[in-house]
Amino acid sequence: MPDILPLERETEKEPSRLTRNSGLIALLAAMFAWGLLPLYWNLLASEPPIIILCHRMFWSFVILLPATFLLGRKQEVWNALRSRKTIGILLLSGSLLACNWLLFIWGVLNGMVLETSLGYYINPLLNVCAGIVLFKDTPRRAQWVAIGLAVSGVACQILMLGYIPWVALGLAGSFTVYGLLRKIVTVESLPGMTLETALLMLPAASGILWSIMEGHSFLSGEAPIKDLLLIGAGPVTTFPLLWFAHAVRRVSLVTVGLLQYIAPTLTLLIGVFVLHEPFGLAHGVSFGFIWAGLALYTADALRRH
Repeated sequence: MPDILPLERETEKEPSRLTRNSGLIALLAAMFAWGLLPLYWNLLASEPPIIILCHRMFWSFVILLPATFLLGRKQEVWNALRSRKTIGILLLSGSLLACNWLLFIWGVLNGMVLETSLGYYINPLLNVCAGIVLFKDTPRRAQWVAIGLAVSGVACQILMLGYIPWVALGLAGSFTVYGLLRKIVTVESLPGMTLETALLMLPAASGILWSIMEGHSFLSGEAPIKDLLLIGAGPVTTFPLLWFAHAVRRVSLVTVGLLQYIAPTLTLLIGVFVLHEPFGLAHGVSFGFIWAGLALYTADALRRH
């Protein structure tokens, strides 16, 4: 799923039924929004991916900054600004997130939607691997088997299609490292995202100005629909993030874990049935192994819960 941030802390009190329902609606809205993103980026196929990314970063900041203040999170921003270490980590994590976004947009616009969905299917299991390597977590037997199935799925795709699914691995790897960086910094999702986009505002604005100087019209009145779509790159990025942040504080993390596969599944269906990307035997075998691994991983999490 294209842009899920690490989970924020859960509320201390048991949420009411109404609160849980609002959280579930927000969670479903976020997952469907992320799953449908390939359709949105395809509307901007005439634009270079790097320019789309610049607009995405710029207009996201334009929305996130007032949202942070309106939701009473400005003190967290000021606290983070006092720490050079925190700013350094957020600059690194923001750069990594930008790379993840750019790779996703590039993959969509180059007919690799299936591979982008594969990346977000792999991501939860790659998080388990990161925990084993970096935090010395002790994996359960079911987790080992799930990881093995995912590795088998990727290996099948390499052997049967003859190439490494580097877009999928790049998306999963960059988002895993991004999540690790956000774990070690004491800033939660909304203020952290605001600072990440703020730190990248200068290159984003420079990219937009450069594109205008190179002849890519923007706000000139020549292509108003395209202009609205570029500005809309901010809302389609930030609103699902805000919905997700709202949801994870109101529904159980088990529910979040179960529903997180909606986004890559929608992306997969769009790639096959809307954008008509080929889905042959090799894809079926590869995805089959990975789905089996995810099913086992999810069942194990439910059993333990």
